[in-house]
Amino acid sequence: MALDKTSPFAQKALVAMINMMGTKANSSAPDPDTMAAIKSMSVAYMESTFNSDVKDMSGVIFQSWGAQTGTGTKDKVKALLFIPNMILKSNGGMNDGVVEVESAKWGTYNGTLEADHLDLIGMQM
Repeated sequence: MALDKTSPFAQKALVAMINMMGTKANSSAPDPDTMAAIKSMSVAYMESTFNSDVKDMSGVIFQSWGAQTGTGTKDKVKALLFIPNMILKSNGGMNDGVVEVESAKWGTYNGTLEADHLDLIGMQM
């Protein structure tokens, strides 16, 4: 969504912000390829490439959790995720500020946590 609905200028600003956060959180990654990372998480990439390359395997248990934050939850959305949370909510429903709950479901779905994406990845703000 970040790629489809934003101008090249906005994309560069988004990449710069993510790079800054990434280098603060992980100094061992001094030169991240954020645009490649964003593209690899897109719905188009997941549907056209990832899902066809990474098949479910018998004997492997697939489980998932989702998360939601903001209005309608007990988790207050952090300022950094406020706008993405609102955009995702208006386009697809409840989300953690980065991933929609429905998109997180794979295999046995264990439930939806009340947390944002930064909480899930252990990033303290």
